Amino acid sequence: MDGFPLDQDQAISFTRLIGTPDTVIYMNVSADLMKDRLKKRGNFDDNEASIDKRINTFLEKTKPLIDKWNAVKIDAEKPANEVFDQLMEALEKDH
Repeated sequence: MDGFPLDQDQAISFTRLIGTPDTVIYMNVSADLMKDRLKKRGNFDDNEASIDKRINTFLEKTKPLIDKWNAVKIDAEKPANEVFDQLMEALEKDH
């Protein structure tokens, strides 16, 4: 689920209700590239302030869960086809 859990409290609720996920994937990308991609997608709420807030929330609340859940890290700065190949490889390893 994209962007979920957001923080430790949501992670606890998730594991209680659904269980521990088989695979957690972290799409690693620089803040600058993330900002550029969000601006280009053209959502009405993708302005500089909202993007900065999202990035800060991720760094403060979500990123700590990456290590806790032993996430598979994918270099999402590569071309889309390479990212997709890495993603499929990560998902196939667990099944």
